[in-house]
Amino acid sequence: MNLSPSETPKAGGLAQSLTRLLVGAVVGGGAAWIWFTHAAGVDWIDALTLGLSLVCLLGATRLIFESFNRRALAVRMQVEGETTPKETGQARLAAGLMVVLGLALLLPAASRTFGWIDPRLAYAGIVAFAVLRVLYTWHVVRTGDEFLKRRMHEASWKILVLFSLGLLLYGGAERLDLVAEGSIWDAFVILTGLSLIVPAIGPVRRST
Repeated sequence: MNLSPSETPKAGGLAQSLTRLLVGAVVGGGAAWIWFTHAAGVDWIDALTLGLSLVCLLGATRLIFESFNRRALAVRMQVEGETTPKETGQARLAAGLMVVLGLALLLPAASRTFGWIDPRLAYAGIVAFAVLRVLYTWHVVRTGDEFLKRRMHEASWKILVLFSLGLLLYGGAERLDLVAEGSIWDAFVILTGLSLIVPAIGPVRRST
């Protein structure tokens, strides 16, 4: 559904974007403090992973609650009136994927750092999330509306630019022995953080 400029809801906005970022920073900082004070010798990437997991779970919980209020969900999705059953289903599906992502991020630390899970079982969970992620993307591309596809496209190129610059700068410093070596998992966690932060900074507006 396309809206005229006068009918476009005041969803998102700089104030709400900053609020979301502030909440995420507080949650992530609190998670890092708890992790470092209660788990000696834990890598910084594990602390970041915990923070991102909590952000995913909190965001999914909020989205699930909003899905039961179709008018509130319409404001978030920038549609007029109330969301349709299809749009509500899309929101709940996205929330479910966020929950799975939050849990998948914790698996390596739960296995490697705390020994709670067998490494093979933890890796099986990561593989399962990868399959679900591919299926979700395929589903959105096939059935999502043009606004959702445009939002994914615009967020993707911004994330790609930021991540590529980060890889270039850190990779160059690492090759010159100026910084410690990183891992592919470190890069994935940072990429996940960007995928959560970038869409919150610049929400896409529905075109007329």
